Amino acid sequence: MKNMKQPLISCLFILACFPCMAQENASEKYAAEFMEVRQLISRDLHILIVQEMNLPVADNPDFWETYNAYRARMSEAETLRIKVISDFSDHQGNLTEAIANQILDDYFRFRETITQIRKSYRPKFSTILGAVKTARLYQLENKIEATVNYTLATQIPLMQ
Repeated sequence: MKNMKQPLISCLFILACFPCMAQENASEKYAAEFMEVRQLISRDLHILIVQEMNLPVADNPDFWETYNAYRARMSEAETLRIKVISDFSDHQGNLTEAIANQILDDYFRFRETITQIRKSYRPKFSTILGAVKTARLYQLENKIEATVNYTLATQIPLMQ
């Protein structure tokens, strides 16, 4: 995965430069910035996929159409993650049991949605790529998600 480093470093740099979401009124203050960051990361994801999957855009229109639809659904699901982070940051210091339960419900809904999307696209990707390349695609997606999760975890304090 040596080719993965440059676009992934770009993603990490963008996330690291993004102000900490766990600040007062972060949902209002950073929502537009987070969307901008998400667009930049999306561009870098395409570069990563081309490099790591060896799938030039022109040679694989069926894959790219499916992948773009998949990423659009994943992006919609990411809105739940933004809500979880925003709700937490908005209630930092005054978190109640009810709010904590709502944040947990939203978090689990986000994780379930991500899993449902991945499962629903597996047969589509397998038809286009075969099982081995589909497994590689999901492995790559998991590595990217782990990197994003790690970066977010370093910026968001634990609940008090």
